[in-house]
Amino acid sequence: MTIQTDKMLGLCFVGDHAATERWLDGHKGLLIGKDRNGNWEAMYQSASIDDPIQRAPTASPTPLLERIDSEYLDTLLAPVPPKAIARLGRLGPLATPVDIESASSQIVDPCRRSLVYDVLCLLLSGDVAAAESRIDLERGQAKAFDELTSSEVFEVRDGDTVRRLRLGSREYEQWLNTFSRTSQPLEWLLFLHPEQASVVQADFSGPAQLSGVSGSGKTCVAIHRALRLAETNPRSRVLIVTLNRALAGLIKSLVDAAAPAEVVRAIEVKSFFQLCQEKLGRFEPGNRRLYSDVSWKLDEHIDEVYREYYRCWANNDAAQIMLPIHHSLIARGVCAETYIREEFDWINPSTRLT
Repeated sequence: MTIQTDKMLGLCFVGDHAATERWLDGHKGLLIGKDRNGNWEAMYQSASIDDPIQRAPTASPTPLLERIDSEYLDTLLAPVPPKAIARLGRLGPLATPVDIESASSQIVDPCRRSLVYDVLCLLLSGDVAAAESRIDLERGQAKAFDELTSSEVFEVRDGDTVRRLRLGSREYEQWLNTFSRTSQPLEWLLFLHPEQASVVQADFSGPAQLSGVSGSGKTCVAIHRALRLAETNPRSRVLIVTLNRALAGLIKSLVDAAAPAEVVRAIEVKSFFQLCQEKLGRFEPGNRRLYSDVSWKLDEHIDEVYREYYRCWANNDAAQIMLPIHHSLIARGVCAETYIREEFDWINPSTRLT
């Protein structure tokens, strides 16, 4: 689930269909904005009186109006009629969104009624920060992202901090000039967060597994750890094995860019398929030609052979048996030809090894 504007994409939730439906029910009116201190925050605002946000109550013995700072409470209730305030003040721990909607119905101004409902509903769920941000949003001390102009703020991640640079300012121009002169693409791929660095420097008594989602920096950690092992043990050999050849090529480039020649020579980077080729050639030297990327009979590269087979060229229709799989993968946004080829790469060496 995302929130998108012409200037921003906010990543909000990941889950299956049922989980997503539950998340949507609990986060109506969600928007992303900046609070009074300039920090990015999740904020909530009802689309209208007829389409209010909904929140589940949390256990608390404190009446709703006593859960918020007096400064915010004064702002919230200043134009509200005394009878309505008295009724709102009676909303206690057992209140529901329906009770809040009923108690605020005496407020004539629809904007004020919606504000009061939102704030009390958020307080009901225990989210005091969101309730205060809702009031700040109303009085202009907080802004939703779609209200910010592109000239107001420009953000760039710089190491372990976020620097805010006003477009057109001297600091902005200086940063652009410095970046263009000193930064290379590979430097960004090799950047280590302090938490990642602690894993690189750690010593383990046996095998260790590092897990994380895509983009969390596992490859970066593996590269730096390989460099550390090669530097601290000059006579050792370090092997990095990855799934596919393209990634192996990238990792090799990163290793070459990050270390002096004597360290680079101690590190080998191979794809799993390449490693299998070498091992098979070692154990069956007489059959080495069977594991080459180029066929020994016709001198054709395996990529050419596969493409001809998969696309049913040269009067060869054997691959038509895979049409149901092809259509299924295409329907899910997967490049079927490449995906199946990679699966063959895995099946072939693993089958021979067993």
